[in-house]
Amino acid sequence: MAKSITAQAKNIRGSARKTRSVAYTVRGMNAMQALNTLKYMNRKAAGQVYKVVNSAVANAVHNENLAPENLIISDIRVNDAPMLKRFRAVSKGRARTILKRNSHIIVTVSVPGADVTKPAKTEVKEAKVEVAEVKAEPKAKTTKAKAAKAPAKAATKTKTTSKSKK
Repeated sequence: MAKSITAQAKNIRGSARKTRSVAYTVRGMNAMQALNTLKYMNRKAAGQVYKVVNSAVANAVHNENLAPENLIISDIRVNDAPMLKRFRAVSKGRARTILKRNSHIIVTVSVPGADVTKPAKTEVKEAKVEVAEVKAEPKAKTTKAKAAKAPAKAATKTKTTSKSKK
């Protein structure tokens, strides 16, 4: 079972929205092909994403002894980071807030075709089925009681409608 290898960069200057547009172009690509694409992309965020993808590939090669040609970008996420808040003077002695946005970039690379998911626990599922069967039996008894109360509720509804018509 192969592991997924991650790399992250935090508090990168640049909005998450602009960085996401670059990150989504390389999601699912071969890691080496993605690096080549990012290298020649004419966006500021492309250089930042390039560094994180390159770091994830280096982590996989150094820590797990994987070949960089076999790696794909299985997941790439860009989240908002804390903003820098600045002020700019405007007319009549007032000030407006300038938000300098930052982002976190998280890249996960893995070998294609490798099973990364954890095996399911069968014991827990069997216990849930038994609990569901036990809970199903009392519900059948309560429906008879509800059916007996239903005509009483219907009678009260007709009384309120007759009052509103007057």
